[in-house]
Amino acid sequence: MKFSEIPILMYHEIRDLNNPWCISQKEFCRQMNLLKKEDYKTISLTRLKNGIKNNEDTDEKFIVITFDDGYEGVYSKAYPILRDNGFVATLYVVPSWIDGKEIPLEGQYSTFMSWNNLKELSNHGYDIGSHTFSHQWLVKLENEELRKEIELADVAIKKKLGLDVKHFCYPYGSFNEQIRELVIGRYDTAVSTIQNFSKIVGAYSRQWVMYDTSLEQFKRLLIEPADQENPKWYNDIIGKLQKSIIISNSDREILIQHAKSKEPYESCAILIGEEIERGWRVIEVFLTENIEKSEINFTVSNEQLLEGYKMAEEKGLDVVGIFHSLPKSLPSPSNTDIKFMKGNPIPWIIYSGLTKEMKAYLLDSEIIQILIKQN
Repeated sequence: MKFSEIPILMYHEIRDLNNPWCISQKEFCRQMNLLKKEDYKTISLTRLKNGIKNNEDTDEKFIVITFDDGYEGVYSKAYPILRDNGFVATLYVVPSWIDGKEIPLEGQYSTFMSWNNLKELSNHGYDIGSHTFSHQWLVKLENEELRKEIELADVAIKKKLGLDVKHFCYPYGSFNEQIRELVIGRYDTAVSTIQNFSKIVGAYSRQWVMYDTSLEQFKRLLIEPADQENPKWYNDIIGKLQKSIIISNSDREILIQHAKSKEPYESCAILIGEEIERGWRVIEVFLTENIEKSEINFTVSNEQLLEGYKMAEEKGLDVVGIFHSLPKSLPSPSNTDIKFMKGNPIPWIIYSGLTKEMKAYLLDSEIIQILIKQN
């Protein structure tokens, strides 16, 4: 086995709760017993990184176990089981959540470990990594906010545990090329929420273990897909991070003026053009009306949608993007945007009337910010 083929498991909480991120203690015990029976041994992410860097092979059956967020059940329920099997893990913690602050509703399904719990685990061979200071969508942050969110976490972990942080996990799996480069320069390793065996520098993939993962499914998570030796995983994901949408200065100005003319409501437009090797090129802009006349939502009428697609077809082009403005918000996808992006796998360009910025996003297995290039 090559080190690049070693699976990384992603867990969150070990507790009997009806939540997709929670694994019962009984089920977790069965999974760890299976690993022990099959002669698996846990290794650190630093060891994994060095093995990949040196293109090492091994006859051992190695695995990496990770836990996101720092929930208390990892200490009280998972730790004894891991210890009995001779396993260790990497924990990605959110310092503000450990301190009981700024916990969003979706994170409140269980309680969190204390710093003393984390210190004990660290003393017994566990790596403590950063999941940022307050678990923000990193692609939504400006550069200064982004650096602060990352740096504050490292400072807190150093202060509380006396550790230099070497490992990182992207909150919500959200990152772009700029963020990945920043993380690569700061940490030994980083993990994403992409589900497979790829080991992209700065964004290792992981296998999700969830509430409804059966033991048979768990066994399959340990086996690399047959096509994994093909570099397609690597090329596909890196390709998405490097994609861009190209738009002329004149078309960009048309969109901005359209947005301003429709304030205080959201504006929208259909972007017509062609797909190119590393993204999309906008050739024509089809301005549309927001029939909702809303400050927080937009809807294009079926008639205008059909007209836009017909225009593209007549010109031998494609619809290559959707544009809309957010008059009073930052330029990032809302939950409603994400819902509609699932049915429209093309870039979404969002203009903020608040910051006067324009950003582009693509939804794959997660939200990825892509570049906007001007020609």
